[in-house]
Amino acid sequence: MEGIGNGPRILLEFSFFGLFDVSITQTVLSSFLVMIALIIASSVLGKNLQKRPTRRQVLVEKGVTVLRDLVVGTMGEHNAHFTPYIGALFCSSVFGTLISMLGGVFRSATADLSTTITWALVTTGMVWYHNIKNNGFLGWLKGFTEPVVVMTPMNVISEIAQPISMSFRHFGNIAGGGVLTSLIYGALGALSSFVLRW
Repeated sequence: MEGIGNGPRILLEFSFFGLFDVSITQTVLSSFLVMIALIIASSVLGKNLQKRPTRRQVLVEKGVTVLRDLVVGTMGEHNAHFTPYIGALFCSSVFGTLISMLGGVFRSATADLSTTITWALVTTGMVWYHNIKNNGFLGWLKGFTEPVVVMTPMNVISEIAQPISMSFRHFGNIAGGGVLTSLIYGALGALSSFVLRW
């Protein structure tokens, strides 16, 4: 759990054609490995689909159905097209968090605030885009005045604060869990050496 409290270590630095400097951190490495793993997994699981499904295909279809039902149940049928994005975000979050269990240079991607805040901002941008596309720009602005005009400042603040709050909450849960795990690991190691004299 090295680096949880201090931020990710920089693993590699180089200049990109002298235009700008690039830093490869533990977060970048973990995120790219998770992305590659998810791309390979989705490619393998989506191959050779048959009318008479295999066990693997049944499990994949069940997972996709559960995810779609979740999206439709919370966002409505008209937002079912968000299912792939929500699925990708969910898998990236789960595997981006669990990758730290491999140890070494791997660090939970979600223990870095830049990851969670980027997800929150992209999601907010998508929601705003679809609201403007469906309701028009003036209709989107009018939504801030509901249920009464007096609530407009609170609605604007809420719209800005919500993605920031969500990203800090997700980051805080994972970073806090990493710190607690490190403390428990250290305490158990000290107790073991004290009791067993190892």
